[in-house]
Amino acid sequence: MIYHIKPLLLAIPLLMLLTSSGCSLRSTPAINYFSLLSLEQLGSTVKLADSSELKIGIGPVTLAEALSRSQIATRMKGNQFAFDEYNRWAGPLEENLATTIGNNLVFLLGAGGVDYYPWRQYFRPTHRIVIAVERLDGELGAEAVLEVRWSVVSPDGKKTLKEKRSVYRRTMAGSGYPDLVMEESLLVGDLCREIAQALIQ
Repeated sequence: MIYHIKPLLLAIPLLMLLTSSGCSLRSTPAINYFSLLSLEQLGSTVKLADSSELKIGIGPVTLAEALSRSQIATRMKGNQFAFDEYNRWAGPLEENLATTIGNNLVFLLGAGGVDYYPWRQYFRPTHRIVIAVERLDGELGAEAVLEVRWSVVSPDGKKTLKEKRSVYRRTMAGSGYPDLVMEESLLVGDLCREIAQALIQ
């Protein structure tokens, strides 16, 4: 016996498959990538010194384990974190932090040079900045927080000249990820101003 399959019956499930695939593709959000902004990029014009004799070595910069991922961390209630798949750092956060801190210190102090751990063989720092970030997150629409331990160390790393744990907070002007990253950039700027003051005291 020969069965005749109507073309229309074949076309219906195929059309449904294509339609559902198209909807799925259209509904997938684009991934947004962010990086921290330096004080100069944020429009700051206030400098603290003109110390071209300073040569600053940045690092190592370490992160709490929860921050060692590409997704941007937000804080829920209490000790709960959220990590958004569609809002990410453009590169390793510890490298972004180190570069931003270096740029900020050169801007604030007019430093004669900066390099990042492990620095190049010919670089001879006058001071070394060691940073351990314990918290860099925020509650969307509420506040952003930076908690960090930092120290100013002799070039050979054998003597600690200043050591401190600092906490910075800023109220968010908006409720989106661009607003969070903006406030986090300002928080890093606050940290750099405190470090800069320690370097010129």
